[in-house]
Amino acid sequence: MKTRGWHFHLTSLAPANLLLAVVGLGGLALYSRLMTTEQYGAYVLALTAQLLGQWLLFSWLTMSVARFTPRMRKPRQARELLTTVYAMALMVGLALMGLAWGLDMLYPEGSGRYRPLVFATMSMMVCRSMAQIGLESHRANLRIGRYSLLESSQALAGLGFGYVLVSRGAGQPEFALWGSALANLGLLVVDLPWILRNLRPGCFSRPLLQSIWQYGWPMAVSLVLCMSLASLDRFLLGYLTGEEAVALYGAAVSIAERPLSIAFNWIGSATISLSFNAHEREGISAANAIMQGALVTLILLTWPMAFGLAALAEPIATFMLGREFHQGVANLLPWVALIGLLKGFVDHYFAQTFQLTGRTAALSGTYAAALGVNLLANLILIPAFGLPGAIASAVLAYVTAMILQVALADAGLRRRPPMMDMLKALLACGLMYGVVRLLAFSGTVQGLLQGVGAGVLSYGLVAYWLDLAGIRRRIARGLADPKR
Repeated sequence: MKTRGWHFHLTSLAPANLLLAVVGLGGLALYSRLMTTEQYGAYVLALTAQLLGQWLLFSWLTMSVARFTPRMRKPRQARELLTTVYAMALMVGLALMGLAWGLDMLYPEGSGRYRPLVFATMSMMVCRSMAQIGLESHRANLRIGRYSLLESSQALAGLGFGYVLVSRGAGQPEFALWGSALANLGLLVVDLPWILRNLRPGCFSRPLLQSIWQYGWPMAVSLVLCMSLASLDRFLLGYLTGEEAVALYGAAVSIAERPLSIAFNWIGSATISLSFNAHEREGISAANAIMQGALVTLILLTWPMAFGLAALAEPIATFMLGREFHQGVANLLPWVALIGLLKGFVDHYFAQTFQLTGRTAALSGTYAAALGVNLLANLILIPAFGLPGAIASAVLAYVTAMILQVALADAGLRRRPPMMDMLKALLACGLMYGVVRLLAFSGTVQGLLQGVGAGVLSYGLVAYWLDLAGIRRRIARGLADPKR
């Protein structure tokens, strides 16, 4: 498998992923100013619950679309796949909403003040899952332009609707979720002509549904465990210390993990599909070569991002957040950036080894073990140390998951770490961190732009001086043949 195809996928998916990062940070900046710390803490918990529910109830369907679409390219097969998946997703969504209404009717006083937030969370879950089916189909069929346009449009619309509703609704967190739900509902309306062309009542297939379930449920379990590992500490913080700690931690995670997760997801999504094809057509060695190149790229991109977030923690918190968040989030950012880095390599790189070989049960086992470590450590450390205890627990859990995934990986896919490039990248990041901290930029637009520019320039110069990942040869080759 040629790396040119991988580079093409990276380039094609870049605009949508960058816009998602900008919208995510924009939502953080807006909502942290419109909501109190308690309201924002409730919003973080609701958003986390929405993702957990979506992965538990719908991910086995959406992930199966991505997996089965390359196999079912004939029109009749494609209609069978989409009809089966959309019908099942609709049944699950209606059952979920019906259960919520039924419980509310039976226990009208049980939900109390959280009733609007619960219904907004469930509505967002259903609308997003239904929209994601089409998005996964477009991406699997390499309709990257359509995928990028729809995904970018719904992200922008969700932020716009959410801002208007929250600003007029006294900062109540459910309005932010209603804004995203409306945006995904709008995506479904725009995509409706394509959906209707691919739906046929007679194409619903029970045998196909059984195959989808057999493939999808182990991956759904892995996703739920992965999400639980990433979010358990927030629920425990809320229970053991209060919603204010959740708000600070959630804001720090949104700033640090969002850009890192976008970068990891961008490179991982472009890598995994090509690795599947290489594994099936050319064997395990070809897939291994693509994964090795992805590892070097991830190191070159995500390590300086994490160091840059740590170096600019104070100006970022000052610029992005309301005054009551500034100091607390600035203190958390360097550590949360480390967690985001560990999480990205665990979820978007080492886990792909198990997907390539089909050993999804073993993958679930690594997440289950890490979740157990995280739960035990949080119960011990949060009451004693508060937020620092939650951070230490997260680091310990992801290190556990990484060690297990490396140890249990298939022998043919165990890659030697590029030690020399790792040492050079660490030195370049360390020098960049020192330069940015020494210059002490302000928390304004100009200060942040100057800080980012100084970081990129210093990192780039040191990387060129050290010839990190053969960068001199790559630049010389690009200058000699611009079309390459």
